[in-house]
Amino acid sequence: MNGKPDAEEYAFKVTGLGYLEALSEQERIDLFYGDESAVSLLPCIPYGWQFKGEQAFMPSSRGKGVNCFGLINRKSQCWFRTTEASVTAQTIVEWLDVFVLSLRRLTVIVLDNAPAHSSKEVRQRLLGWQERGLYVFFLPPRYFAGQKPVFTASQHCRDPVAQTQV
Repeated sequence: MNGKPDAEEYAFKVTGLGYLEALSEQERIDLFYGDESAVSLLPCIPYGWQFKGEQAFMPSSRGKGVNCFGLINRKSQCWFRTTEASVTAQTIVEWLDVFVLSLRRLTVIVLDNAPAHSSKEVRQRLLGWQERGLYVFFLPPRYFAGQKPVFTASQHCRDPVAQTQV
């Protein structure tokens, strides 16, 4: 394959996601988009600009970063957990086991196929979560990350220029 998802699977997933979005808009289900991200005090600035004669710098500090797994919906309601350790499949399972206890109605979370999301540990928990009203909708294996609202939101939060435009 050339890095693009299978056309038939992609069309099926887009249709399914559209259906879930419609159910969410009608408030028949809760729909969340999930992913993890890392933040540290050691910046990676590949380029920048400054006024002539001005010195620009960005203070940094070594230390542990923070990893976050979050779920967000289109109403900007967010559920998240953080850790200084790596976010692994087991971490996600433990956190979703907590999340499932807070459900008020049938809930679907949309995840990409990152190894931690589509792991054996996560797949073994799917039936138990479904019994409690939590379903996982996996995006196609090769999707464009910009299609996922949580990706767009996390990019917005990391971009200091975008933060000033909110």
